[in-house]
Amino acid sequence: MGSILRRVHTTTILMLLCTGCGGSPTAPASTDLSFDRIDTQRFFNVGGRAFPVETMLTVTDQGTWTDVWGRLTASSMPPAPLPSVDFTRSSVAVAALGARGESCCNIDITAVRRQASTIVVDVTEVTFTGCDFEQALIGPVVMVTLPVPNAAPTFNVTRVTRHC
Repeated sequence: MGSILRRVHTTTILMLLCTGCGGSPTAPASTDLSFDRIDTQRFFNVGGRAFPVETMLTVTDQGTWTDVWGRLTASSMPPAPLPSVDFTRSSVAVAALGARGESCCNIDITAVRRQASTIVVDVTEVTFTGCDFEQALIGPVVMVTLPVPNAAPTFNVTRVTRHC
């Protein structure tokens, strides 16, 4: 009888250890990936024309890159040179807020990571309240190169409100 109870007790302990606390699966480990920012500050999607609505996209080829950059820089004089991207080794992640009727907002790509077989791009949208800025139609944009060709990332967007 004692050996049967020990086996049942051991089996129960092993089952609990295998399922973990509460039986919930653990999140897959993620690995941070390096990324480089593409300078978009002086263009800033003036009037929100290049990206009139919130846009999260990935550019994986030269033709699309030329189009996206041309849309963003269309109102700059002289025209801004197209940044060089080697699409055999990289992709470009683009995050745009879309046209906003206030100048108290920003967008940033804060991290890029590999989680299991997925590339995740962490985006933070910030809206400031209580600011004393002039109202202007803007559309903040951020672009980064990803160290992965033909990436199809998931954009993880966090919206934050801060007081000025």
